[in-house]
Parts: sequence; C-alpha cells; structure tokens
Amino acid sequence: MRRGEIYRMKWEHMDRAVPLSTRALAVLDGLPRRIDGWVWGLRADSITQAFERVRAAAGIEGLRFHDLRHEATSRFFEKGL
Repeated sequence: MRRGEIYRMKWEHMDRAVPLSTRALAVLDGLPRRIDGWVWGLRADSITQAFERVRAAAGIEGLRFHDLRHEATSRFFEKGL
C-alpha cells in the first residue's frame, strides 16, 4: 500500500483482499474502533518517522518506504496473487 493509503485508511474502506499473516490479522482485529472511523490515529508524517526509526535501528542504509511496495509486489507475483 502507499503511505497515503495507510494514513487515510478508514474501516469502511476495508473492502479489498490483501494477503495477511495470522498475526497481522490478529493485530488489526485487536485495534479499537475509533468513533471517527479512522483505522490509525496518525499525523501525516508519523508513518515516515516510524519507518526511519526502524530502518536506522536495523542499520539499513538507502531503503525507502516505497521500496517495501516494490518488494510486496514481487512476492505477490511469485505466489501468483
């Protein structure tokens, strides 16, 4: 997913099939349902900041958030999804 899609996600938009692990599904199911309908209570730059912290902590240089989208597309293609 694109960063903007993640940031602006509402529960009512959850209508597309995306393969997720059992753990990821459990995390989503465990999230409180916000009265405003948003899935995440984030500012626009929160995703970028969190990604940069994790990337730096892992010692990975040159990885962009958008690279994750390319990787996911490649893996889905390999699995025939």
